[in-house]
Amino acid sequence: MVTRMVALRRGRLDHEEAREKLTHTNYFGTMLVEMGKADGLLGGATYSTADTVRPALQLVKTAPGQSIVSSTFILVKDGQQLFMSDCAINLDPNPDELVEIALQTADTAQKFGVEPRVAMLSYSSYGS
Repeated sequence: MVTRMVALRRGRLDHEEAREKLTHTNYFGTMLVEMGKADGLLGGATYSTADTVRPALQLVKTAPGQSIVSSTFILVKDGQQLFMSDCAINLDPNPDELVEIALQTADTAQKFGVEPRVAMLSYSSYGS
């Protein structure tokens, strides 16, 4: 795992630094996903958003054919699932990025067995 992590970072990390990073669950879990030993990773309860996302950006990268990374929160209440996307990554996405984020989120919902219905919301209120 250490050797793979060093290779992924392409000279930005040596073996000793990789071993140290792998003592942190966010890096260890990300490497399990990257190596195909896990299908996904839940995070954010004990690490900041930046510390949760950084290992994935450094080690897993974007999916082939994707140009933007976004986040998705799955809210569950009374048997209903609501997929809220990009509440933490892209602060000011342009229209093309919004389209890609919406398509990524719809794909994620389908992977969880949920028929996607997409609505676009903004956190701007009353012209702010």
